[in-house]
Amino acid sequence: MRQVQALTICLVVLAGCNPQPAGRTSPQSNAPAPKFIEVAATPPAVGMVAYRPSFHFGGKAPASAGTAFVVRTASGDKYLLTAAHLLDPAEWSQVKSVSLEDFRGAELGKSVGPAVYVGTGMDPARGVTEFDLAIFKLAPGDKTPPIKLAASYPNQNRLWVIGSEVTSRDGTQRLFEIKPKSTLGGATVLSDKVARFNLQAFSGGPIVDHQGQVVANVLGGNETSIIGSSVANLRRRLEEKGIQPE
Repeated sequence: MRQVQALTICLVVLAGCNPQPAGRTSPQSNAPAPKFIEVAATPPAVGMVAYRPSFHFGGKAPASAGTAFVVRTASGDKYLLTAAHLLDPAEWSQVKSVSLEDFRGAELGKSVGPAVYVGTGMDPARGVTEFDLAIFKLAPGDKTPPIKLAASYPNQNRLWVIGSEVTSRDGTQRLFEIKPKSTLGGATVLSDKVARFNLQAFSGGPIVDHQGQVVANVLGGNETSIIGSSVANLRRRLEEKGIQPE
């Protein structure tokens, strides 16, 4: 299994890269910096909506990695979304199912089988990763609380990452404020962390707006920045599989 920071894309700075993200104004460009809508600093009120996925291979011990969240369709089906880079490509063919745990290790739900979608895609024109996603369908009657996807990525001055630091002693889910620096054309979000926190194992987790709706998922980051794929990409991948989230 890959370590969270061992991404194969230079965009993700956990791997030691220092990317120049597409969309950043170059010294020769006169393009104006993006203008962000001001929203209150109060974090949105959300319940338990971020989870630790545990991948079951069959024949060997399951492996927990990264962060996941759950979306629900109008018909009541639920799907787990997490990051594709949490496993090596060859490992995905061996995954039989995934279970969801809270950050204290209690199991909450389980998929009905292997992933219905695993994929990573680049935008060659800008040299950035547009999406990095794995999708599992959860078992019928699953009680894991879902979270809503935003209709589109909001160009606002504050967002929040939801997860739990691996160094946390009590496994508490927390919201960490980040300040967007660029929308990168609406495909990828690049944000500065406001408060320092350990980003390890946040990959795949939700980034939410002031209404508590998912606007992106975490691709990676470093001590000062977070990179994520926008909700437009999440919706596109879901719709390609015939999944229409609420």
